[in-house]
Amino acid sequence: MTISGGIALIGGKFPISKGSTFAELAEKKAKEHKRPKDAEKNAIALFNVPLDWGKEYPMAQSLKREMVKLIFDKKHHAEYSKNAKLC
Repeated sequence: MTISGGIALIGGKFPISKGSTFAELAEKKAKEHKRPKDAEKNAIALFNVPLDWGKEYPMAQSLKREMVKLIFDKKHHAEYSKNAKLC
């Protein structure tokens, strides 16, 4: 079994009908996403980027975790440095 989908992020005052059109376009992009030796219709599209569920999506999740960690560590380091200078 495969699954494809598209996600459109819109603001609270954005017309829902236009938002659904954006989601439909994202879903179409996901369904058209092809990878060698893989099912054609097995992807998700977010921010206009289709990702295969099996390999590309887990890689994107891993990158997100690393970026959050780096941002947190940098913020933590900056806060620590600021406090250390005050002592």
